[in-house]
Amino acid sequence: MTRIDQIMRQALPNPDILVGVDLGQARDYTAITITERGHRLVGDPYNADTRDRRGRPTVEVRQRVEPEYQCRHLERLPLGMPYPDQVKRIIKLTKRLSGSPLIIADQTGVGRAVVDLLVTELGEAIEGTDLEPTVVRIGITGGAAVSRIPGGFSVPKVDLVGAPLVLMQNDRLHVAESLKLQPTLVKELLNFRRKININTSNATYEAWREGDHDDLVLSLALGTWAGQNLLRTREYVRAPAALVPDAPIVYRGG
Repeated sequence: MTRIDQIMRQALPNPDILVGVDLGQARDYTAITITERGHRLVGDPYNADTRDRRGRPTVEVRQRVEPEYQCRHLERLPLGMPYPDQVKRIIKLTKRLSGSPLIIADQTGVGRAVVDLLVTELGEAIEGTDLEPTVVRIGITGGAAVSRIPGGFSVPKVDLVGAPLVLMQNDRLHVAESLKLQPTLVKELLNFRRKININTSNATYEAWREGDHDDLVLSLALGTWAGQNLLRTREYVRAPAALVPDAPIVYRGG
């Protein structure tokens, strides 16, 4: 690794943490995924014409980046687990994290009450800590457009599932092979991939068969959709000015 590679890697932002929660009904699993959204360097560093804080012309070293996702945790809660116990499990997992994780919870089947309970108990559980999670409510629809709902968004199912499929197709989504449920998740993803045309703007999909399990893929989809649509996406990173003089830079212009 060259010196400039080391410098640009140091400039990458810390990863964002996304907790996807697909809340199941009585006969369905509740699935939880924890995914990191980081950035990876693309192409070569280049010199970009810009201005300093005083408005004077200067040059800074930049390199393009794009988001990438690493699924670090997969979990299915036991069938029949009471919702208060499910909420406690979600909170326990969240308290192991740091910073400002985003918890994206599907309230479609179970209604607002379970997510209300999560919001209330989570607030009490993190009081006095440095953890600053945010809960985003998602209602999954069969429509064609995203819309606002109190505390979150109504999102077409095809949009949700399209998020991890596109990332997977572009090698920007990785699921740790050490996870016990990794083969099950991959199977669900491939099942959806056969049903959804992710290359068309008017994506269509077959009716999901009764009995098809999609809890893991929807949990992952909640996190990746939020990462792609609700978080700031950087286009480039800049090298710390103090380190630039020692680094060989390829000049490309602005």
